[in-house]
Amino acid sequence: KCVLIGVIHLYRRLPPSFKRTCLFKNTCSAHVLHTTHASGFWMGLRSLRLRMLKCRPGYVIYFDHDK
Repeated sequence: KCVLIGVIHLYRRLPPSFKRTCLFKNTCSAHVLHTTHASGFWMGLRSLRLRMLKCRPGYVIYFDHDK
């Protein structure tokens, strides 16, 4: 459990240029961190796997700066 939580904290320390913009309102790292705290290591890994499967590699987020 501590290993997965440590990896998430290390990931969060990376500069934004190394990370992709999350498609979800509750970011993947926050979701997996919460699940790991609540349900343990294996459920955290399962949650991470499911989130990664839902994330689309070719998806692009466009921001409308005119509004």
